[in-house]
Amino acid sequence: MLARGQDPMTTEMLSRGNPVLHPDVVEALEMAAEALQVQRKEKRTKSKQRAKRKREQAERIAVAPWLYQKPIKAERPARVGKPWTEDEDQQLLDLYAAGQTLHDMAQRLERTEFSIAVRLFKLGIEP
Repeated sequence: MLARGQDPMTTEMLSRGNPVLHPDVVEALEMAAEALQVQRKEKRTKSKQRAKRKREQAERIAVAPWLYQKPIKAERPARVGKPWTEDEDQQLLDLYAAGQTLHDMAQRLERTEFSIAVRLFKLGIEP
């Protein structure tokens, strides 16, 4: 509207001396309007592309759903990430002295085999 010389609030024609009617201002308004149209068109195109990708993904899932399921996490031992107590350290040393395997010690202390090996190393024993 402004580029055509109309007041957008009242739709009345602007007076001849109005600075909005200067050719540079009119050109800037037209450029801004074109840029907005391009932006709207790009947004619609992206929206259509996104919808197409979602449809294609849904079709792939319908064909082979097991390929798109998240893997089930293995249950972790109860004490994973918890600090070691002096009692646990002593139990670990006793189990090691009794000849238990890393696997058996890990199950007994509810820890991972890796954490058992690291703890033994910290206690001065190389498993």
